[in-house]
Amino acid sequence: MAIAAAHRDPSTREQVPAELSNDRYAWIPVAIVIAAVVFNAVIAILNANVRPMTANAVILCEVAILGAAHAYVLARFDRPMLLWYAYIGFVLAFATMRVLATGTFEPKFVRDLLMIPTFVMLGMTMTLPRVVGCVLVLQAVVVAGIVLEAVSLRAFETLFMVKEYYINTRGMFSDDFTNEASGLFVSATRPDARFYPFFDLHRMSSIFLEPVSLGHFATIMVCFTVAFWPLLGMAARAFLIASIVLTMFASDGRAATMSAVLIILAAAFGRLLPRNIALVVLPLILAFTVAVVVAADFKTGTDDFQGRLAHTQHWLAMLEIQDYLGVSNRFLPEAEDSGIIYLIVTQSVLGVIAMWLLIVLGMPEDSSVHQRYKNGICLYIGLAMMISFSFVTIKTAAPLWMIYGFLAAATVRSVDDEAARAVTRGSRELGSKEP
Repeated sequence: MAIAAAHRDPSTREQVPAELSNDRYAWIPVAIVIAAVVFNAVIAILNANVRPMTANAVILCEVAILGAAHAYVLARFDRPMLLWYAYIGFVLAFATMRVLATGTFEPKFVRDLLMIPTFVMLGMTMTLPRVVGCVLVLQAVVVAGIVLEAVSLRAFETLFMVKEYYINTRGMFSDDFTNEASGLFVSATRPDARFYPFFDLHRMSSIFLEPVSLGHFATIMVCFTVAFWPLLGMAARAFLIASIVLTMFASDGRAATMSAVLIILAAAFGRLLPRNIALVVLPLILAFTVAVVVAADFKTGTDDFQGRLAHTQHWLAMLEIQDYLGVSNRFLPEAEDSGIIYLIVTQSVLGVIAMWLLIVLGMPEDSSVHQRYKNGICLYIGLAMMISFSFVTIKTAAPLWMIYGFLAAATVRSVDDEAARAVTRGSRELGSKEP
């Protein structure tokens, strides 16, 4: 049974109202995902050219996007979504316990993990042509932003005023920006040389406004491309390869490049890997990080790749039982430079384990498409956790989990020519009907 024909299993699907089954509503989840990726850029444009924005504008946009996603999901509710709503209940229950233990409530801690089930369930409502079309549209928008930033930096700075946007909406200060003469994000220029020295420009950010998220997005596109490769037309393949290479060079991401190489290798040797090998990816990455830091004697305190790895290793050793249980606020400032430390102190080590088990086991490995995407995103998330918690941002979480959700709902057994033709048609026209 092909993806296009088997995206829904009639034996396990609830009936939905006839008006919601009409294809005219299928654009809504695509619009929600695109809005999640670009809304920060839109607010930045308004901040630069209309009136100053505040953090409230960002919060309201995120709430509206998440609310719209759940409204659409509930309108097309299906039994497999119960698992993900149960996980939301788990996150809320732990947040309540954390409030009782610490006496403080930080909505962001709930929001970080809420991104996963929200966009997974949104992806469950989507068809194959819509998923591919959404990805291609997003990639085209990102490439357009890179081209603008490369061709006319002055126009890019005038349009977005990135520095002022982060000062107004994120509580940053001018002193936080090492290059005060630049209107770009603080990490757009490095004190040391570029990772790709032949790409002689600053670290670009496109519509993400900061380079790290651009690197994360490029890695997610690598996961998508290697997984969906048999289903893509020649034009889509060529565009994705060229644009991913451009995005990697533009973001100048060391971690993104290393992640991409490992993802491609995992896809190439996927047939040799046991099912659900992703279960051990995070523990192995943690063990490897500790071993490398100790063996190479990396030092904390430097804002670079080696320093971030050393930071993670150092604080893993410094955490105490209350920190591992997620009921202490002692090390929240230190957690900002390590995703795994951040998740442990805000969600507990049990919460991290629950999240990882759900990600790995929540998508059956019914095909090589499933296997490649799951292994790819687990490598990406595991590696990103060692140096940052920026992978939880909605800008990159939305497409990542939307694609995951589509695959989690699809009962894929094989990939045939009919499915490939369906995806090719969908990539040419976002509004095409599901075959």
